[in-house]
Amino acid sequence: MDLRDESLLPVREVSTKIGKGRTWIYEAIRDKRFPEPIRENSRVNRWLKSDVDAWIQQHVAACRSRQPAQKGGE
Repeated sequence: MDLRDESLLPVREVSTKIGKGRTWIYEAIRDKRFPEPIRENSRVNRWLKSDVDAWIQQHVAACRSRQPAQKGGE
């Protein structure tokens, strides 16, 4: 990973990007359903943009695989 092109996102931006609230994010981290943040200190957490983007791609793929195939023209 080339960190020169990497950015760190605060929870506010992560929440907006994935459409989920802070509570959901921290519960999902606890349940191992969302990437761990980078802990800058005891009060500041940030996420690698690439980790969040990868989670979004996996989430979309999982949702699409659960949807029934649509018939053309209906």
